[in-house]
Amino acid sequence: MERGRIPIAWATHGPEEAEAARRVVLSGQLAGGREVAALEEELAALLGVREVVAVANGTAALELALRALGIGPGDEVITTSFSFFATAASILNVGATPVLVDVDPTTGNLDPRAVADAVGPRTAALVPVHLYGRPCDMDALMALARRHGLAVIEDACQALGARYAGRPAGTFGVGCFSFHGSKNVGCGEGGAVAVSDHTVACRIRALRNHGSERRHVHTRVASNLRLSDLQAAVLRVQLTRLDDITRRRQRLASLYDELLAPAAVARPPTNDPVYASCYHLYTIRVPRQRGQLMEILDRAGVETRVHYPRPIYRQPAWPGRRDALPNAERMAREVLSIPLYPALTIAQARRIARIVCGSAPRRD
Repeated sequence: MERGRIPIAWATHGPEEAEAARRVVLSGQLAGGREVAALEEELAALLGVREVVAVANGTAALELALRALGIGPGDEVITTSFSFFATAASILNVGATPVLVDVDPTTGNLDPRAVADAVGPRTAALVPVHLYGRPCDMDALMALARRHGLAVIEDACQALGARYAGRPAGTFGVGCFSFHGSKNVGCGEGGAVAVSDHTVACRIRALRNHGSERRHVHTRVASNLRLSDLQAAVLRVQLTRLDDITRRRQRLASLYDELLAPAAVARPPTNDPVYASCYHLYTIRVPRQRGQLMEILDRAGVETRVHYPRPIYRQPAWPGRRDALPNAERMAREVLSIPLYPALTIAQARRIARIVCGSAPRRD
């Protein structure tokens, strides 16, 4: 961390993670040992699902989930227009066609009404993204999926620790998680798929391991997308802190909610008994002159980020239609993430809020 500056994110690691990594390194077995299996068991128990399959990263989790459910060429998959590009790329990578729909104007999450309008004869699955750690409306989305016989793959890469109606995000359909270093718990790179269907879990295990269900027998062509024991050991320590990490993020978010009330910015929706965000990001909406506010914060030593500066359909690599969707366009123009992580102090949060309140342009 640069002296005097407040970064946008800061990993929560300490001596216990270092000792776990040291233990694995000294064991001489950095892969193929017990750490991955132990992580899978512990994460499955935490989420309340039958099985978890650890994989190389969150993008791999999404792609393997799609493949294991038989999604491929000729299929359409409805997903959000406003997310990190990996959400759509994973669908493209399996040969399916992403159908991008507009988002809820308040949360940025998938709008169930837009999903309902987009369902067609080739629709095979939905991929809702729990954006910034806030769960989607899973009751509405699961009802749609049941009505049309669709698979549901939850992009919960930002949502470990979030809950919808008391149930962990990522446990309604097939849940995909990321343990990138920027996430609430992380190990640099890593991912996992949470499933309650043993057959699907077995397919994912084979697909992450060159299509091999047992040594030297390859039943399909696949890649090496395994997680190492070194990463798993660090994650096992991180998981013991997940509740504390989530509570700290939620407390800081509540403080921001209070402090930013006078500002001419839109705050994230607050938690309630149905929607409990884990606040992977605290993202405000700046209706005018976002760049000016970013410059003021930067000069004051506060790092910010735009998640995300353009809808998926405006990415150069996007192969489909580029019709503008109004809510996605507005999100891209207005969103601004400010620092939020367990090591952020109350004094730092107050300082950031003072700058925002004093600098955010006023609405007419």
